[in-house]
Amino acid sequence: MLNKKLSALLIIFLALFSVLVHQSMYDILNIFTKNFSIKEINLSGALYSKNADFNQIITSSTNATRGNLSLLNMTTLKNQLESLELVKNADISKDLPHTLTIKITERTPIAFIQIKKKSYQVDSDGVILYSLTNSLPVILPTIDLGFGVALNNNQVVDEHIINTLSALNNTNIMLIDNIRIDKNRETYFTLKNTTPQFYIEKFALSEDFIFKAQRIANTLNTTNLQKPPKIIDIYSNKDTSIGFF
Repeated sequence: MLNKKLSALLIIFLALFSVLVHQSMYDILNIFTKNFSIKEINLSGALYSKNADFNQIITSSTNATRGNLSLLNMTTLKNQLESLELVKNADISKDLPHTLTIKITERTPIAFIQIKKKSYQVDSDGVILYSLTNSLPVILPTIDLGFGVALNNNQVVDEHIINTLSALNNTNIMLIDNIRIDKNRETYFTLKNTTPQFYIEKFALSEDFIFKAQRIANTLNTTNLQKPPKIIDIYSNKDTSIGFF
């Protein structure tokens, strides 16, 4: 009989102890969560990429930790944000006790590319920006291809095209009007507000070529040539030369 009473008392004691421990842990967790709760999110750089999917990723990540900044997995959040088409890089940092800082570097459209009679915006890495619907403050040059282009996860993989796109930064896209690349990878391009067409034989367009072409165009515009050449050939090797024909 005594053993049964002792057993009953032990069970009651263990039950009470379990409740007390659970309550204590709950109280500690509440204090911990409150002390490091996310009260502010500093977001910068998300001009075009901030949409419903973007917001959902941040909401899910913070909810998963009950709003506890110290428990937030920055690597997971970074990977999820960078999986979005318009996000090139996401820099995540915790400014304890209450601030989450997110700095976004977006993929910037650098040109339109014609693929199967459709026009798409691409960045300097050749990534097609399907979801970019906002109007841009600049008029982008158009790249017209005389051949089919291979894609890998919505990214152009043709080396000649990628090298051409890499030359188009925010400064010289203001100069270029149109680029045409034929099946032999020979490149023709025109500058805005100029008469001649420029030609590069089997070399990818480079920033150097763009500025040389601009100097030539400016020279033609300031001379008294009655008939400026329709095509200007810029051919590059170790001894870069510029010819007219």
